[in-house]
Amino acid sequence: MKRIIAAAVILAFGFLSFNSCILDPKETKDPGDDPKTPYKPLDGPRDNVLFNLQKAYVERNDDQYDRLLDAGFVFHFSQVDFKEGKVTVEQWDRAAEMSSARNIFDRNFSKPGVDPVSKIDLTLTYPAGDDNWTQVTPEDQINYPNETWYEKTVRYDLIVTSGPIDYTGLNIQASFTVRKAEVNGKEIWRIISWRDDTENQ
Repeated sequence: MKRIIAAAVILAFGFLSFNSCILDPKETKDPGDDPKTPYKPLDGPRDNVLFNLQKAYVERNDDQYDRLLDAGFVFHFSQVDFKEGKVTVEQWDRAAEMSSARNIFDRNFSKPGVDPVSKIDLTLTYPAGDDNWTQVTPEDQINYPNETWYEKTVRYDLIVTSGPIDYTGLNIQASFTVRKAEVNGKEIWRIISWRDDTENQ
């Protein structure tokens, strides 16, 4: 669903679509809206990934978003959207995700007759705490032997403003899976999988 909201904007720009996000109602209210709130360290609690995800979307910070995605990242579109022909692929990789996000985040990106995206509001809702992540064994034991990943289900509201139009998706369920990855000699949590609209899978 998030992708479909974005798709309306993206198709206007000649692209596929983009991601969604979520907010933590227990701990904070809209942390991404406050530019004084720093990004959280990715070697800390796994929930920091979700906090930074929301903040990166709201601030349209593609560098911070890039830091969140694992090299093997895969975005899985809603099966309903795929079957109904709203998207032409079931999933895409990190390169496609970053290309899409950069175009959406860029305040100056536009095409003739189409207003650029002027605002993104992403709100994530999820049970707080690392004890609310479920352990997952990777299916790919060749590339990820003996690893333990963690998965959490979240809810998100996404509003993308382009000119006078608000594209809205509310109370959508998604699933995120994170893994520990070594980046520049440091182990940090990164998103390896994002499954959108999981209630309709």
